[in-house]
Amino acid sequence: MLASLGIAVLAVAAAAVVGASGANRVASGTVASGSWNGHAWKLEAFSGTGDQNCYRISVDFPFTRYAPPHMPNCAGGSRGAWNAFTACPLAFVYGIAATSATSLTITLQDGRTFTTTPFLKSGVNYFVKRIQCGSRVVTINPVVR
Repeated sequence: MLASLGIAVLAVAAAAVVGASGANRVASGTVASGSWNGHAWKLEAFSGTGDQNCYRISVDFPFTRYAPPHMPNCAGGSRGAWNAFTACPLAFVYGIAATSATSLTITLQDGRTFTTTPFLKSGVNYFVKRIQCGSRVVTINPVVR
């Protein structure tokens, strides 16, 4: 159904976020939404198996060159996860962070850093941040205050 609406569901290149907590159970549904350059996006959460929390992002954009998988990514126990979609013109990073994180520092390969504030929904700390297209994300570090 999403494909018929021209919406690409993105879930790519997962990696651990140190200290993240996935012990809480999440009801399925939208946890955040917004718009980038007039293109709507939506971050959705799903309960996985065991203690896993799953997430995926959908963007209303006619992606033609790259076709990321449609499956959500999951993190469980003390693991978080993040994903980066770096193709132009809409590049972004998103995922699950430590529930204790008040902000996240995102470092790109060229040394640039960005800060974003995660949002707590149903006991899980999610984040979404637009980044420079073509940039490789090197690290995402939680800041705890």
